[in-house]
Amino acid sequence: MRTIEISREGGSLSGYVVDASEPNIGNYLEQHSNLADMVTHRLRAYGERVALLRNMNVDEDQRGNGIGSQLISEFMEEADDVGATVYMLICDIHEGQAPGFDLKAWYESFGFAAAMDTSEGPLMLMPKNLAEELSGLVT
Repeated sequence: MRTIEISREGGSLSGYVVDASEPNIGNYLEQHSNLADMVTHRLRAYGERVALLRNMNVDEDQRGNGIGSQLISEFMEEADDVGATVYMLICDIHEGQAPGFDLKAWYESFGFAAAMDTSEGPLMLMPKNLAEELSGLVT
């Protein structure tokens, strides 16, 4: 497992990259969805290496200044460097956002797509075709 911690003035991000065959991804998903086994089975079957964005925070007074975009871009770059094939996050729609800000649409602008709902918000994946495949299995 490769931990990724990024911190800069105005924001921070944490996550990790791990082979889907390791228990980390399944354990994480089990905390949020009763469909964790289905997702982890699919990821393991194709030998995916998963980059999980666990937490991102941008200071309220810094929102709208591109810090979140920089954090996401840097996370994806570092994850690419260690062989990530899938990117995963839970879009925490219950977390306070600036008025009019659509967090899900913001993640979609980076190429993430919603695969299924969880207790915290949509599980979002990239590449998009994987999210669509899993979404089709749920419905």
